[in-house]
Amino acid sequence: MRMAIMADLHLNKPTYRNVMDKEFTSLPFRTGDFLRSFEWMINKCVNEIKPDCIVIAGDTYDTFAPNNEVRGFFSVQLKKCIDANIFVNILIGNHDICMRHNALSDIEELKLKNIKIITKPTILDTKQGHRLLLFPYSMDIERKNMTIQEEFSKFLQDVSQKEKVKGKILFFGHFGVQEARINSYKKEVKVNSDDGDDEAGTELVFEAKEYRNRNAHDLTLGDLDSIGAHYIFLGDFHEHQLLKTRSAISMYCGSIEKNNYNEQFQDKGFIVYDDAYEKDLNMGCCKFIKYENCRPMLELKGTIEDMKQYYSTLDLSKYQNAIIKVGFIGDRKQFTVFSSELEDFKDKLIKETNAIHIFLPPPQINDTSLQEAIKKMEEKFKPDSKKVVSIDIMEVVKEMIRERVPEDEVLLVEEMATNIYKQVISTKVK
Repeated sequence: MRMAIMADLHLNKPTYRNVMDKEFTSLPFRTGDFLRSFEWMINKCVNEIKPDCIVIAGDTYDTFAPNNEVRGFFSVQLKKCIDANIFVNILIGNHDICMRHNALSDIEELKLKNIKIITKPTILDTKQGHRLLLFPYSMDIERKNMTIQEEFSKFLQDVSQKEKVKGKILFFGHFGVQEARINSYKKEVKVNSDDGDDEAGTELVFEAKEYRNRNAHDLTLGDLDSIGAHYIFLGDFHEHQLLKTRSAISMYCGSIEKNNYNEQFQDKGFIVYDDAYEKDLNMGCCKFIKYENCRPMLELKGTIEDMKQYYSTLDLSKYQNAIIKVGFIGDRKQFTVFSSELEDFKDKLIKETNAIHIFLPPPQINDTSLQEAIKKMEEKFKPDSKKVVSIDIMEVVKEMIRERVPEDEVLLVEEMATNIYKQVISTKVK
């Protein structure tokens, strides 16, 4: 049996909603990115892989109310599968649902040939002898009628009462797993590059960072082992990753496109399971099919000189049509230089990369005068110091105002600060 497994399509992704797509002209360009990725995957399945079945492991949409253009696009892709006689099982994910309905209820009502919307835990036996265990994000969980642990335990009881099958047991779900990676990304840091030459400088390298799921309400790796499945395929977390279960080969499929800058170095794609594949030590009878056309993301940060130096080292062919993040980090003097040169630098980025969008997060300005004032305040308010009185607080505040506010505005700002402080004190007394 051959299957294609996808997850976290997020087809109506609305990020940067004011920058429209060049192909889907009425939609934001990020929505267009996700639509193109999904279409590539469906075409790959229909024309090359030719699976018996496709499973979408939740979050077809980014919200439970996609617009008609996105709905229509999704329906066109499903029709390709119907015409190719490929079965499609679609699990509801937490993004697809609200208290009243799910975003796929229209397709469910049509009862299309070969298309099944999985709204509650379901057991399907295939003609090839495999058993599919399908565990969506259900309405009962959304409405808090039961916890995910309760529904999972109930489902396992239903599974245990079924007769055994000759083929493999494959589990598909949409939920978080404790200890799985929520985010895993690379951070650029400067390190000394002393190679013995007289001129020792610094260089930018990538430092790996990761955050793991500590949510006690989510299922555990032990819970996954208790399923008794041979393979476990999950949606919800966006990084493709293998999980350390003992009795099954378990993995998150990962999202089909990069959602944000935490994912800028992650590979995106989908999984193909085929019991005729030669077994791989880690993936078993599975292969990860990489999507090569993800939207490039480039992050430039530091002073304007830091940005220009790093930018000069890049292979710009890898960053055509990129989203570029320009984040200033430095002192006030360097920020003045950055501000004066920013427009010319942006023009250069657009000309050389054809950047589709350039955005600036709030600048990180290292203000030494503010840091010194904070230190003074900390010294005054140490736990072992004398009892703090109102005049002590206002003295520190006024000192900070005098350091940071133009002379002709000092008195006005001091008066405003005093009035605010009095209001806070009177509120606390009440």
